[in-house]
Amino acid sequence: CPTVRSLKNMPNNQTNCVNMPCQTVLADMESFNTWHKGRTRYCVWMYRLDEEDMRQSLAHLAATINTTLGTAPIHNFHVTVFASGFLSSATRYNDDITPATIGRQINAIKALPHTRPRLVMTGLEANAYGIFITLEDQSATTDQIRHALASVQGEVPRDSFMPHITLGSYV
Repeated sequence: CPTVRSLKNMPNNQTNCVNMPCQTVLADMESFNTWHKGRTRYCVWMYRLDEEDMRQSLAHLAATINTTLGTAPIHNFHVTVFASGFLSSATRYNDDITPATIGRQINAIKALPHTRPRLVMTGLEANAYGIFITLEDQSATTDQIRHALASVQGEVPRDSFMPHITLGSYV
């Protein structure tokens, strides 16, 4: 399990300021269905946030943001480490992953030294999709895991990777 510095320890200037996006993206079910192509299971590697104090603090912050900005709250807080793609028995699309490939990814991670990530909350930000807490891994463990996973199969294309905890998405 990762170590995440408590919300109470975030610098005041970072908890009071949110960089708001210049636009938001509303959910479009047609685009969602087109992207899914009938596939139902999307695989990501993540750190679960299981500490009860942390989950309660995140839930309180997410509820406040939801009330203020009208975002949809997130109920299972986590840090996405790597997006593998849609689970499929055979690769048909560039965002498919097979169980055999996931098995090789598991083996790649098992070969790494067992170092806990040290995630530090660095700010509260927003983009066109939602509001999130930015994180920094001071141990480089997340980068090592991402490299091991990508050595088996590349990540589903995305703009860029930044460790974060999503608090709410625009609906």
